[in-house]
Amino acid sequence: MSFDPVFDSLLIHTCTIVEAGTKDAGYGHGSTPDWDNPASTKSGVAFRLMPRDGDSRFNAELHTATSAGAKLSQWLGFMNYVDAPSGLFDKNASLKFRIVNVLDKAGNVVDAGPFDIRDVAIASGDFHHIELSLRRVS
Repeated sequence: MSFDPVFDSLLIHTCTIVEAGTKDAGYGHGSTPDWDNPASTKSGVAFRLMPRDGDSRFNAELHTATSAGAKLSQWLGFMNYVDAPSGLFDKNASLKFRIVNVLDKAGNVVDAGPFDIRDVAIASGDFHHIELSLRRVS
């Protein structure tokens, strides 16, 4: 929760932030993210999920690209800076973190995800909130 009730009122969803565990990639290739055995999860984070292009889920799904049978859609997510896990700002955070289980205030599922985090930006100069560029593969 920030100290700005106006911004907080715009966070109409909650989400779970998952940090991947690691597992052996095999064949001497080091480790790879293990989403089945997460290193940590943070649930109930105040959040807002929005389509990147357009103002509705319908528009977001219209602006999808199809690749090898998978649909890719672009989304934006917003959260308070103080709610972000510390590792979210690391260089390779996009390989370690995902957003899942986006719920509305009543607890209804908006989208179970997962949403891959493509980029993290501080959206205000005073470390007030952050903007996440997200990609949904379905």
